[in-house]
Amino acid sequence: MGALLSAGVSCTTIEVRKDEPVSSWVARDSMKRKSEASVRIAGDHIGGRTLDQFFQHHSAILSDGGMPELLKANGETRLRMPATEGYGSAVSLGGGYFLTAAHVPVKGNGGIFCLERDGHPVVRPYRVVWKERDADLALLHAEVDVPAVKWATESSVANGANVFTFGFGGGEWKPSQGQIIGRRSTGEGDRHVDMKLTAPVVAGDSGGPVVTSDGKLVGIVTRADYRWVQAFGRAWMRSGSHTTRPDLGFLKEIIAKDSKSRR
Repeated sequence: MGALLSAGVSCTTIEVRKDEPVSSWVARDSMKRKSEASVRIAGDHIGGRTLDQFFQHHSAILSDGGMPELLKANGETRLRMPATEGYGSAVSLGGGYFLTAAHVPVKGNGGIFCLERDGHPVVRPYRVVWKERDADLALLHAEVDVPAVKWATESSVANGANVFTFGFGGGEWKPSQGQIIGRRSTGEGDRHVDMKLTAPVVAGDSGGPVVTSDGKLVGIVTRADYRWVQAFGRAWMRSGSHTTRPDLGFLKEIIAKDSKSRR
C-alpha cells in the first residue's frame, strides 16, 4: 500500500444528547453537513445543467436483494425502495455498465433505478460482472441506456482539486462538495487509488459518482471518514469521505470481455 498523504479537514460542532450512541450523532452530523453543502452549491452548474440534472442524467440507485418499484399517481412517478433491503448508488460507464462500491450489492442481485437517455425513469434487474472487495469496487450491468461520464485525467485529480459527489444517502438524491486531500494505492496489486476527500457523505451515498468541477469522473464514493473528540457534552466532528479510482485500463478490459461474451 502507498503512503496516505493528507491535509486538514473541516470541522463542525453538534450537541450530544445524554446516552446517545456515537453512531447516532455521527449520522446526524454527516446529514447536517451534506445538507449544508447541497444548499451551498445549489446554484452551481456542469455543462449547462444544474448539479442535480447532471448527476441524475448519469447516476443510478441500487437495491440489494429486492426490486424497487415505480409508482404512478396523479401524473407523478415515485420510486419506492424495498423496505427491508440495503441500497446504494452507482454511476454509468455507458453500454449499460455501472460502477459502484462492492459492499452495496452484497447479495449479488437486485434492481437499479435510473433515468434513460430520453429522461424516462426505469427499473431493471442488474447482474454483477466483477467485484474486488479489497478496493471496494464492483461493476454491474443492466439493460438500460444511460449516458456515460467521461473519466478525468490523472493531472486533474491532484490533491487540492475541487470535487462534487452525488448519491441516494438518507433517501434523497443530493450532491455534496469537497476537495481531494490525500491518496494511497489500494486493491489487488495496488492497481487502484483510494483518495481522501473533505466532502461529507451519508449512508446510501456509497457507489455514487465523484466528479471534477467540469464533470469528469474521478471515482466512486466508498466510505465516510470520521475523526472526533468529545468533551463537556459537546462533540467536535471532523468528517469527510473516500473515493476509489479504478485502474482504467484494467476496468476497460473487463468491460470489453463481458461485452464480447454477450454478443
